[in-house]
Amino acid sequence: MFVTAGSEDPRFNQPFIDAREWRDEPADAPVFPGSITTQHGGAAPVKARHLYVHGGFTGTDAKFSFCFPPEEEYQARFFQATHQLLAGEEATPRNVAFALASGAYSVQTNMGGSDNPRTAEQSASGQFDTTIRGYRVNAAAAKFSRVLAAEVYGPHRTYGYLYGGSGGAYQTVTSAEMTTGVWDGFVPYVMGSPQSIPGCFTVRVNALRVLKDKWPSIIDAIEPGGSGDPYAGLNDEERAALEEATRAGFPPRAWFNYVPQGGGPLVLVASYVPLLDPTYLDDFWSKPGYLGTDPTSSVGAARIQHEATVVDVVPGRRQQLELSSVPTGDLTGADVIITSGAAAGKTVMLGRVASDGRGQVGLVFESVGDTIDITAAPTVVDSIEAGDEVRIDNSRFLALQTYHRHQFPPATPTSTIPTSTTISGTPTARRSTRSEVWTSARQAPSAPPVRSRPVASTGR
Repeated sequence: MFVTAGSEDPRFNQPFIDAREWRDEPADAPVFPGSITTQHGGAAPVKARHLYVHGGFTGTDAKFSFCFPPEEEYQARFFQATHQLLAGEEATPRNVAFALASGAYSVQTNMGGSDNPRTAEQSASGQFDTTIRGYRVNAAAAKFSRVLAAEVYGPHRTYGYLYGGSGGAYQTVTSAEMTTGVWDGFVPYVMGSPQSIPGCFTVRVNALRVLKDKWPSIIDAIEPGGSGDPYAGLNDEERAALEEATRAGFPPRAWFNYVPQGGGPLVLVASYVPLLDPTYLDDFWSKPGYLGTDPTSSVGAARIQHEATVVDVVPGRRQQLELSSVPTGDLTGADVIITSGAAAGKTVMLGRVASDGRGQVGLVFESVGDTIDITAAPTVVDSIEAGDEVRIDNSRFLALQTYHRHQFPPATPTSTIPTSTTISGTPTARRSTRSEVWTSARQAPSAPPVRSRPVASTGR
């Protein structure tokens, strides 16, 4: 469906307004579902008077909100942020502040609500009309916002601009291609590629794990006054991990910022792997050619599979489990696999974890005895009860860390990943020229070759 300034979307053609009021500061709003917001636990980042309007489209779950500046500050424009995983139709305080400070009003939608697939299973099902979240709801809201702007400020030409990063960059480009007369400018940024999921995240997480004890010396070597050699003091595995990440596009001087961020968006896309490549996890831990069966790799020692019993369920904003025992070691990215009870067979991912070194595991800011913070679908979490058996298992997370090494993306003459030299200019050992990330092969002559798997391209 191609959208024009004068066209009518047969589904999103009956807008309604259910709230309209003047406010002195933007309301608190999360960026992504369940995330901590800009002003959580504190004051709003900005105080600016604006007219808040909330509504939706009759017969659908699509909703929107607009924040209009006072007439004397208005400069006949609006800004609209987009991303497929935005928590809802409420714009974040920072986005509202940006628009108001620019003489513009903000536009935000919930990407269609229930029509917007939010899980890997939903996205891969083929049961959702992706044009809805791709551009149609955003376009319908943008067009209706102009109607309201004319009511607020009088008849005028309103200029609109859509912007989005990552998955929002795809939406922004799609909107530019599939509409005319709706927006006047488009700003996509940090746009992905067919190999972005999950390769650009797995490379990063592998480096974070392998080099977890070496980051201070690496960063010190790179910073002004340092030796300039971040590889000094690294063993073969550590050197290969840093070199691989660098060749995949991570600028060495930026690691000081990436290390505190951890795995970043990997948790948002990790669930695609078992759906699109269902045998990978078992293959990684059982077949030759994977680090899971390589006795020289550190991944075996890092693996945790710990059985425990739920002693109590600790309610709160982030529900926690009190366990009969907790594992030692690095639990980053681990899963809680429920093995008995009403939720048997279900898996939930650990939330933010901290350990005091004596078996106490819980939230960084809210440790509650022997607990593990979990974040997952509420229906699964709410069905876990005292007495249920669980397994704390990081097998999937460890296997994901080198998933990129087993890919064959389409060969392309525009590939920017170098294939013949290391970052220092010396030749690398030969590897498949179709591998997604080329890295030095540090295997013994008798070691089996790394197995390759067909790539499963997905949107970001």
